[in-house]
Amino acid sequence: MSDLSPVAVDDDDEKLEEDLRRARDTCLERYGQLVNHTVPLLKQVLIHVNQLPTVADGTLADMWFAAVGRTISIDTSADRAWTDAGAKFLPHGAIQKKMIVSRMRGSELAQGTGSGQRHETTARVDAGATPADLWVTEMQNGCTVLILDWGQSLYSMVHLQPSEDEQFNWLGKKVMGLGGYTKWVTGDAFFKSAYKNAWLKQEASKVVAATGRTPQNYIMVQSMYEASRSKVTQVVGVKKGNTFAFYRQRSYAQTLEVDVLKWSGWWSYLPALASRSY
Repeated sequence: MSDLSPVAVDDDDEKLEEDLRRARDTCLERYGQLVNHTVPLLKQVLIHVNQLPTVADGTLADMWFAAVGRTISIDTSADRAWTDAGAKFLPHGAIQKKMIVSRMRGSELAQGTGSGQRHETTARVDAGATPADLWVTEMQNGCTVLILDWGQSLYSMVHLQPSEDEQFNWLGKKVMGLGGYTKWVTGDAFFKSAYKNAWLKQEASKVVAATGRTPQNYIMVQSMYEASRSKVTQVVGVKKGNTFAFYRQRSYAQTLEVDVLKWSGWWSYLPALASRSY
């Protein structure tokens, strides 16, 4: 008798392979929609950028992209991206793509412009030379994201987490606490949000100064007020030829709000507090 008799294929294995194929096809479709039809996609699908690698701003990194239903998740881990997007089975159906990443600079970092410090200089990315379609940073929940246009298709993105309350001096704490007296008019978080936003503007300007260069234009996205209203903010950059376009998605419950972010001219002689922000 021949040893090469047909081997039965497990129906469950076949179904899993088919599910994975469909899942990857969905991810590829959603990725293409995000790149080519950004605004319509962001109005319908929630996007989460979770954990990013510990690398300098503007680094090209391999990231996992998962799309399940009306959620997209981007992460360094395929399984984490897959389950965060809402998948109910493993192994994952995520796809891997090269993306430009700008990791959040946490409040625990030392003040200063040295390597690994909070105000360290930021890289400039050549949009025409990078193979990446997307520029990503983590979701904002009170943070400030500063995007810079240096001209000649060069861009930067910096993400700063606000300092903790206890990191401010006594005067700052007094100002942030004023909301307790005016909450019936302004809400509890108004003065804290205003003070931390102003502080973050100054910190962002220090990062620009550390580059030793002057950008042509900037976009600043601050999310303190949104966070106080339980809104989550996500900024994403999409390569368009030799340029990058940047978008903001704000989510609250089942509502998605999308903005195409506009550039403002950079005027070095203006104080940081005068800078325009979203």
